Amino acid sequence: MKGKRQLTILRVMTLDEAEAAEKARIDLVSVPPALLGLEFREAAPSVFAFPALEYGDHVTADDYIRAAFQALKAEAGAFAADIEVVPGEVAAAISARNSMLRLSMGAGTGCDAQ
Repeated sequence: MKGKRQLTILRVMTLDEAEAAEKARIDLVSVPPALLGLEFREAAPSVFAFPALEYGDHVTADDYIRAAFQALKAEAGAFAADIEVVPGEVAAAISARNSMLRLSMGAGTGCDAQ
C-alpha cells in the first residue's frame, strides 16, 4: 500500500461507529482493546481493526515508552506507527524515509493514512 494510495483511518469507540465505518468502507479503525471481539466483528466484518491505547492512559513520555516495551515483550508486531499533531511537512518527511506505514492523526496528508 505504501506509496500507492492513501488509506482512510478512524478512531471508533462504539459498535455503532464500527458499523458506520464498515458501511463507509473505511480502511482502518483504531479501537479500544475492550471493544474488539465477536460483536465488533459482526458490526464491522471487513474493516481492518487494531487495538490502540486510550487517550490519557499514558501521560508522560516514560509512560508511553514503558507501554511500548511491554508490547514488544508480548511480541506484538507493528504494521504502522501514528504520527500525531506535528506539522504536515515533518510528518511527510518521516513517512517518506521509511517503509513502515505512517498513520496521520492531525499531521497532514503526507502520511500513508489519514
